[in-house]
Amino acid sequence: SDLPLRGQEFIVCCIYRPPSAKSEWCVHLSSLMQNLVDARLPLLITGDINIDLMKDSSFADNLRAEYHLTQLITEPTRVTKTTATLIDHIYTSSKDMVAVSGVFEPHVSDHRLTFCTLANAQDLRRPRRLVNYRSLKSVDAEAMNDEIQKQPWSLLHAFDDVDDAVDTFYDLYRTVWDKFAPVKT
Repeated sequence: SDLPLRGQEFIVCCIYRPPSAKSEWCVHLSSLMQNLVDARLPLLITGDINIDLMKDSSFADNLRAEYHLTQLITEPTRVTKTTATLIDHIYTSSKDMVAVSGVFEPHVSDHRLTFCTLANAQDLRRPRRLVNYRSLKSVDAEAMNDEIQKQPWSLLHAFDDVDDAVDTFYDLYRTVWDKFAPVKT
């Protein structure tokens, strides 16, 4: 079904493949996949596929090659005393659409639950950036100049290594800036 994600549409498809499914299942899946791809919307496909990617990744490899889908789940989803298999899958056509994905143990089934959390639509359009800045609105330039004059600049002559002298210079200078115009985010 099409779901809006804060203004952006995408398709979610849930699939179940019985363990006894024959090869025609792949033909039906191929037809479904072509229809989904033709919709030209981001895809999120999840389900109990009953194909163990721990033993054979060719199913996921084919979806990646043919439809540019990425399989998000990387750890076993069905665990018994004697086996651990990855048979519950989540595929997406846009890794940026998913903030986090994984598996957790509900203790009510031999299948672990797979999940993914969708990214905020704003996050899909543009990565968030934190900007650090110094506000100079209320800086007392005269007091700051006096503080710069009070710094022990003679320390710089004590260094044999120019890199150490430059680091010390920046530390002294930054100390004054931090006092009069601290970094804000």
